[in-house]
Amino acid sequence: MTKDDYLIRAQTVCKRMCCGQATLALWVKQGKFPQPVRVRPNRAWRSSQVDRHIATLADMEIAQLK
Repeated sequence: MTKDDYLIRAQTVCKRMCCGQATLALWVKQGKFPQPVRVRPNRAWRSSQVDRHIATLADMEIAQLK
């Protein structure tokens, strides 16, 4: 983890992804979203992984428009 990379909790991830926590949990279970890091008793994600996932989704959306 670099100094620009930090951990974010599910609530912040949901705001970035425009989804609810139940949807986020389902995406993780289905392998459609990166696995969280366990920070007892919570779970968190590396900001770089979330940003990379969002960029990938944007690239896929752009490719579909072509």
